[in-house]
Amino acid sequence: PVTIERTIIGAKAFHCPVRDGKEWFHLAMVISAIAIVVFLALTAYDTQKIREQIYDGVADVEITGALSLYLDFINLFMNLLSLFGAKSDD
Repeated sequence: PVTIERTIIGAKAFHCPVRDGKEWFHLAMVISAIAIVVFLALTAYDTQKIREQIYDGVADVEITGALSLYLDFINLFMNLLSLFGAKSDD
């Protein structure tokens, strides 16, 4: 199931502004890379959970599974954009 914590984390998208130096830029890149790994793992976990629920015959698994994967993909895409769209001032 989709939890409110995952939705709030995804909405913030781990955005860290570039401020005075390279530290902020590198921190933002590291946080985005970690978030990408986390959301890839969540996508794999949710996919496996959906397969098990379909096998067990759980009702309405299509709706909750689609919403869960949708949020995973949106968060993954936002963090990919944050990682590859970041620019340094150098």
